[in-house]
This record gives sequence, C-alpha cells and structure tokens, in this order.
Amino acid sequence: MAEFSREIYSFIEIARERSIRQAAEKLNISSSALSRQMRLLEQDLGVRLLIRRVTGVELTEAGRLLLQQTERWLDDQNRLRAELSGAGRNAGRVFRIGAMECFADNLVPELFAYLRRNDRIDRVEARFAGTENLLQDLQDGMLDLVIAFNVHHSQNVRVVSEKACRIGLICSPGIYAPDEPEVAISTCLDWPICLPGRQLSLHTRLYAEILKQRKRPDIRAESNSVQFIRNLAIRGECVSFLTWFDVRNEVLAGTIRFLPLTDKRLTERVCLSVSGTRPFGKEAADIAWQAMRILERFAGDGQGP
Repeated sequence: MAEFSREIYSFIEIARERSIRQAAEKLNISSSALSRQMRLLEQDLGVRLLIRRVTGVELTEAGRLLLQQTERWLDDQNRLRAELSGAGRNAGRVFRIGAMECFADNLVPELFAYLRRNDRIDRVEARFAGTENLLQDLQDGMLDLVIAFNVHHSQNVRVVSEKACRIGLICSPGIYAPDEPEVAISTCLDWPICLPGRQLSLHTRLYAEILKQRKRPDIRAESNSVQFIRNLAIRGECVSFLTWFDVRNEVLAGTIRFLPLTDKRLTERVCLSVSGTRPFGKEAADIAWQAMRILERFAGDGQGP
C-alpha cells in the first residue's frame, strides 16, 4: 500500500532525526536528493516546514503540525492493516499503553509481563512520547492507558491514580561526598549545571527556584534529552536535576548519585490516566491498579522519592 508520498516518509525521518544528513543515511539516499524532496514538499503545501541550521534542522509550526498528523495517519494505517489481517478470525484484545521514555525500561516492561499473563489480552502495544502527544492520542482513542507526569483532570482525560515523585540532584558519585539523604538547591549551585530544557515538565519550577538563590548559577548546558543529561552527569561534566525514574537504573548500577532536593515543592506527579469520554471498566481499573503497584515498588527500591 502506497498511502503516502515518498516526500512525506522522508519528512518524517528528517523530523525524527533532526538532521538531513542522518536521515539521508538511514534512507540510503544523498543529502542533496533529500533536500530536493523537502523543497518539493514545501512548494506543494505552500508552507515552510524546516529551518536549516548548522547544528541540524528545526521544525516550523507548520512542520510540527504536519508531523503530528502524519504520525496519527501512520498509526491509523498500522491499526487498519492489523484489523484487515485479523478479519475473519479471532484477533483477540489489544491493550495500548502510552508512556514517557523514562518508564521504558522499568514500569512498562513489568506491566507488559502482567498483561501477557492476562488471557483476555492478546497483544500489548506500547508508545513512548511526551505528555502532550500521549494525551492527544488518548483523547483520539489510540491509547487505553497513559503514564506521564503532571496530567490535569479534564472532561476528556481522567486521572485514575497518581504518585508524588521528588526532583533530585543527579551527579557523578565522586562529586558529592557527604552521605546525606537530601540536598539543598543552593548547595547544588556550587557545580556547573546542565539545565533540563523547556520541553521537560520540571524546567519552569526548577529554573524559577534556581533564580531565587543568592548564588549565580553556572549553567554550562541545557537539553531536553534525558539521555544527554545523564551522560554529562556520569562523565562528571555537570550536575543536573531529574526524577528518580529518569535515573533509577544508573543509580542502582552505581554510575549516578541521586539526592532528593530539600524543597518539597519541587515535586512531579506521576499520573495514570484514561479517557474521560470512554467507559472505564473493571478490566482497565485492574490494569491501572497493577501499574500503580509496580510504580510504588520501583519508587521504593533505592534512594527514590
């Protein structure tokens, strides 16, 4: 099925890689050919989709809208393929989980194992993205359960359970020697900082608290990539601030130290959410309850919140 043009598929790859060169390598074509495709697509749509920079490409507002829509089209296409392939036979029940990336190697695999033991669930689908995109997919009927930070109850989204999750200092184990259970944010400003980017939910409150301190922060880097932030902390280049779930594996492996901040206001909420417009039956309630049990266990298996 050739539902989408070559240019659309190329645009999706560029948007995901944030680089024409890297996208060209994955698509096995030249960068110049890929650039020509994007110029043709922009001419056809009559809008600018990409901003070319030395460090890569950024999406314009029109580009972000196109990416969101094409990802929904692709999800719909894949779901249609699955339904067509299962027509005429019992395809079983599919349960669709949406979660933030920090839950990809802890909570979601455990929940997957639980669901696979449920004989009423034939297949589990997991999608990882930011809170805004996950909630949009939930409202569009593309997800059954969303695990994300700081979700607000609304007519379209129902928060069925939540847990407070403190923000903490993350650093190389050799940087902070005293064996303290918590650390004041003013103490953290003694070191160079990698500030979590504006796209991360903790940025606004955290940065406001940093600016209240009487010390001038030495902000060496800012990033929306949790992986990049973790790597800088492991290398001892900077300290930063994340939640326990962002660094749990690294803390347990001994490559990162996590110390909750003493300011109790700097807390994230891990929320389990379902659609507010679709029925919330016993099966979904049981799954949400099991997810919260797993969440509680992971939150308490180290120097967590």
